Amino acid sequence: MQPVFSKLNKRITIQDYYEKTDALGNLVKTWDDLLEVWASIIPVRGRLYEREYIAYETISHMIIIRYTPQVLPHMRIKYSNRIFIVESIINHNEESKFQILNVKENIL
Repeated sequence: MQPVFSKLNKRITIQDYYEKTDALGNLVKTWDDLLEVWASIIPVRGRLYEREYIAYETISHMIIIRYTPQVLPHMRIKYSNRIFIVESIINHNEESKFQILNVKENIL
């Protein structure tokens, strides 16, 4: 599938995972917003499977954004009420103009 760079028409939030301690000294795991960027979200493939009598669906997407060195594979993408987990990042043609994020969305 060929990426479409001219349709960056979705506003997404890139989130990073942090572990903080609260006032009582307990470890709190949270996702904090890192930055907001324009993106194109393209579904690539879907998979339906069953585990312990519960049906799950996993959809792989390709998210295209303008190049930013701040995005790393352990982060996640928030778009509306949907969450995408970043699996890999490709610097398109090694030109540092666009990045292709290969992500997965898990649906119950």
